[in-house]
Amino acid sequence: MTTLELDNETSTLLAEMAKQEHTTLAQLANRLLTECLEDWQDAQAADKAYQRHLDSGEITHNLDDMVKEFGLDRSATTVHPLPTATLANTAAKAPLSARCALACK
Repeated sequence: MTTLELDNETSTLLAEMAKQEHTTLAQLANRLLTECLEDWQDAQAADKAYQRHLDSGEITHNLDDMVKEFGLDRSATTVHPLPTATLANTAAKAPLSARCALACK
């Protein structure tokens, strides 16, 4: 077990969040720290992979160059959005914080 000392503002925000999510402060703090550490590990792995790529000397091409080289028309690309009913159902069932997280992805 580890004890953390938090400033009043952080403690208050955590308490509000725990109340809204119907969980304990300890469970919430554990979940948030775990998510943060997983994100940090992912970022570390990405940095290492990018450095390996740079060290390899491999040549890369950006999408715009490839489109020009192959004579493709990017404006012809079709994006298929989710059906409105799916978005409405997802939004209605998810709390605001989850909807914000989905929107940011």
